[in-house]
Amino acid sequence: MILAIGEILFDHFPGYRRVGGAPLNFSWHLKKLGFSVRLLSRVGDDPEGRELQSLLKESSFGEEDLQVDPTHPTGAVNVSVDAEGVPAFEILPDAAFDHLEMDGSVRSALGHEPDLIYYGTLAQRTSKGCRFMEEVFSHAGESCRFLCDLNLRPGCWSPDVVEASLARADVLKLNEEELAAIINLPGGNVSEKDPYHSLMDSYGIDMLAVTRGDRGSELHSSHGSRSIGPVKGMAVADTVGAGDAYASILAAGYLGGWEPERILNVASLLSAAICRMEGALPDTDFFYDEFLEMMKGSNYEK
Repeated sequence: MILAIGEILFDHFPGYRRVGGAPLNFSWHLKKLGFSVRLLSRVGDDPEGRELQSLLKESSFGEEDLQVDPTHPTGAVNVSVDAEGVPAFEILPDAAFDHLEMDGSVRSALGHEPDLIYYGTLAQRTSKGCRFMEEVFSHAGESCRFLCDLNLRPGCWSPDVVEASLARADVLKLNEEELAAIINLPGGNVSEKDPYHSLMDSYGIDMLAVTRGDRGSELHSSHGSRSIGPVKGMAVADTVGAGDAYASILAAGYLGGWEPERILNVASLLSAAICRMEGALPDTDFFYDEFLEMMKGSNYEK
């Protein structure tokens, strides 16, 4: 079982809105691809929160895994998109997901000994969020692995949170801007000359993926370093959620023992498909048919 923890919210674009939050997007793709996945998050006791409760119930996520906050509102992000489809985010403060609590559902999920826990930095933007995540990590089984998708958003992270997140990670996904931020952290454990291997060595990371937008991505592991170019002929509506799609395949490939080339290929294709539509989640399950074919033969028991 794969366990994702963190924010669930609405992305508000000019003229429309979409369900969002990196943990939700990550979990959604994996569930549609047939994986056992649980999503732990928190919404407000408001119309948006009830809408998200309904959506997750219809998509077979456990209702008990979505906490309801009586005081704080469901998370919201104002998104603007430039001419190339690249988004900028204004994440509203003090949302329900900032107040996740160690309740019976969280303990139950951890008691089922997840194979992998997915997390990022946004749900750790407050001291309460940091304490919650540390408690989660302290209750994870010895065999559990951790995938960190940094998702550094302006004003929503600190060097201490990044350091702690890196120290926990077995698998790390970041983009090139986030890599530059890590290199420039105070006390620098990462060499600018060889950031990939120094990052992996400094923090004990097994697998590192770096996405580079329209220049493709690369993957570093004990199998060596591999890279892939952009998907040819890709039309872009927006890039919201592309990284979350990439992370979902990174998780599947890591747990399934895939060759690096297969991880890069499938992750790139799914990310490109997400970029062709508005928002982070497809409107129909038919979207996943070609990817289900690609996923056949995985060694990981879904």
